[in-house]
Amino acid sequence: MTFLSNQRVTNDYIKEFEVDILVKNYKERYEHFDCETYTCSRQSNAADWDKVSQLVFDI
Repeated sequence: MTFLSNQRVTNDYIKEFEVDILVKNYKERYEHFDCETYTCSRQSNAADWDKVSQLVFDI
């Protein structure tokens, strides 16, 4: 598990680190990532964490 703060994620990064799931809290309409992606609210809540947990268990 890797946390990035204030850095833009790219598909090159996703490929280099073999990312399975990207969880982000910013909305970028024109980005497409080569992995499962979940956009949570700016301040994550219980529903966000439930969804992330489900995504991890579904891998």
